[in-house]
Amino acid sequence: MRKNALTLVQYATVFPFRMPESAMLCVFCSESREDPEEFRKHMMADHKEFNVKVAFYHLNVYRKQLKADCTDLRCRLCPAAFTELEDIAAHLRDDHNKEILPGRFGLEVYKFGPVKWVCAYCHARFKCIRGLSRHTASHNRYIACPHCSKTYSKKSDLDVHVLNIHSTDQFRCRKCGDVFPTTKLRLDHVRESEQCWPYKCHLCEERLFNYGTKLEHLRSKHGHVAPGFKCSVCPLQFKKRRQYRDHFIKAHNKVQWHNPIDNDK
Repeated sequence: MRKNALTLVQYATVFPFRMPESAMLCVFCSESREDPEEFRKHMMADHKEFNVKVAFYHLNVYRKQLKADCTDLRCRLCPAAFTELEDIAAHLRDDHNKEILPGRFGLEVYKFGPVKWVCAYCHARFKCIRGLSRHTASHNRYIACPHCSKTYSKKSDLDVHVLNIHSTDQFRCRKCGDVFPTTKLRLDHVRESEQCWPYKCHLCEERLFNYGTKLEHLRSKHGHVAPGFKCSVCPLQFKKRRQYRDHFIKAHNKVQWHNPIDNDK
């Protein structure tokens, strides 16, 4: 699986990225872009040459799939262009004698078209790229819970599931794992322990107690103004998340709703 991913990243316009927050982070230089098109321009302009092995440094035994923008698939060895990963893999194997092994490609595929945040596997739509990322990972889950066989793509997600669903400890802090005899003591602990606050600023890494304090921090420390909630399907924009949610469900009820602040933690 890793061998196939190495070959595809090296010889095709398969652009790997990380997503620690809400932007696409370049695996080669750690620059980030919120717009996928700008990310692809960065990859083409700044990384015409690269050490392909660097793209995999952040992976481990539990996180094996490499996130990859496969929107514009072209061969780096000839002018051939493709729409499907399977086709360009066959091209590299048959026309350029590159080794492609049977089985999975080792890539978590993303395709970004005119309609943003659409799953490349099932075409479900999402409000934001973080929601899309969380959903896309569900198509590549390989770690099974030993208690109920539910599967996860990351060990950390499995650990949280086991703690919350199967643990006999009723009042455990999700961040540090400390156990408390009552839920009040656990909440007091979270309030007093900054390292256990659930939200984090993607610009300076400071942790925040709740989403409201995160917005205030972004405004006061970084000059960010809350942008409101723009509908991903139509041109309408809303000041409040609830207004946007009500509109989205009523006007676009055939499209999968995703909370715009999900995974903002």
